Amino acid sequence: MDDIRGEPQKLTKEESQTATALNELLGIRIHGLIQCGGQGTIYHGVDGNNAEFAVKITSRPQRPYRELSGLGLPEHPNIATIFHLLLYDPNHEKYLTVSKKQACLMRRSDRFHLKAVVSQLVVGWDLAEILMHPTTPGPKLAMIIVSQLVQALKHCHAHNVLHRDMKPENILFTPTGEVKLVDFGLAGRLPENGRRYSLLGSPFFLSPEVVNDANHRDDRYGHSFPLDAWGLGLVLWMTLTGTSLARLFSQDGDEKPEAKDFFASKCCTCSTRFARMSDEQKITRLFKFIRTEAKKESGLATLVELIIGLTKESPAERLTLADAEKVLGQEPLSRTNLHEAISALPLPHLAAAVSPGSVSLG
Repeated sequence: MDDIRGEPQKLTKEESQTATALNELLGIRIHGLIQCGGQGTIYHGVDGNNAEFAVKITSRPQRPYRELSGLGLPEHPNIATIFHLLLYDPNHEKYLTVSKKQACLMRRSDRFHLKAVVSQLVVGWDLAEILMHPTTPGPKLAMIIVSQLVQALKHCHAHNVLHRDMKPENILFTPTGEVKLVDFGLAGRLPENGRRYSLLGSPFFLSPEVVNDANHRDDRYGHSFPLDAWGLGLVLWMTLTGTSLARLFSQDGDEKPEAKDFFASKCCTCSTRFARMSDEQKITRLFKFIRTEAKKESGLATLVELIIGLTKESPAERLTLADAEKVLGQEPLSRTNLHEAISALPLPHLAAAVSPGSVSLG
């Protein structure tokens, strides 16, 4: 998402209608802009009791079934809670809201259009902000982050929900030291056969099984829980190195494999190449990018083991979240206070994740 905090923003006619419906049905007023991205714009919302929320107003027509997956999750300390969805019924030309308690009762959601998502406002920092700075977090912070993310994903999977969009922008930190997983815009509930087949994901974070399905649309393998493990492995890689897969291969002189279609050529080449690297190659690349002092820190060997295990090309060979939890449970670093770890970093002051700009409803 593009960070445009502090800049004035005028709502479009459709967004103004959505904002009006939010106020009429939930008593939530849009006060300021937080971020703008491809799936929607996130605003700072306040209700009549001065309770604050993050309100995502969607930027394109979409069905609500993905966000319903996140809405239906019981609350968890490492997941930003979704409280309400605002839907539009085009057949009856009216808005309606769905609360957390109503999520499991929702039927025929394909009748409606998703207009807005009201969720917990997390005031703090996101991992992408931290990785923008020259000093990478290192093993200590990486250990804390991945430990809490494992718990968040385990909670999702225990309720049959795939997140499907693990990336630094969707990982927030609170001042009290909690990791919060956000944005269930690409989430999905597993059907009875235990697999989904949608070709969804963020560029450079796509799992090998999704890449394979993109190249074999008539014979899809599908994906399941190991997809989130892959995303977790990439997040851990970036946290340790400060380097994305795109940058990793941009300095590589090797020829890129031929892509069979536009989807693969634009989004999948890096993921495919990384997945097919040997364990030794991944370790070599990791130590090429990680800062010198971090190579001597405690816990690095454990994190390298996790990266290798979570980024296997075959989903069946990847570490499960239970495996990762067991490995991390042996590391005292994983129980270090997150706030203290971030404060100890030699970083310039980071603005809080919410510093709303003005919004005009005209």
